[in-house]
Amino acid sequence: MELDEEKEFQWYPKSAKGGNHIGQSYLVYCYLNGIGTTKDDEKAFQFGIGMTKYEEKAFKLYLKSAEGGNNSGQYNF
Repeated sequence: MELDEEKEFQWYPKSAKGGNHIGQSYLVYCYLNGIGTTKDDEKAFQFGIGMTKYEEKAFKLYLKSAEGGNNSGQYNF
């Protein structure tokens, strides 16, 4: 199956603006690497690159989701 990176990219801004963290991550990745769009570090920054990390808060949230049986929480924890 061949992927159409440009069509796929069109959905990431919609999900990112809706607060979907996976969409935000993919959007940053695409902007940083020029996948489906023009490489743009400034736009990647707008979605979190270079922002302050809240590692303690993230740790607590991953722990909570892992304890609840969430696979992603278990993996990231």
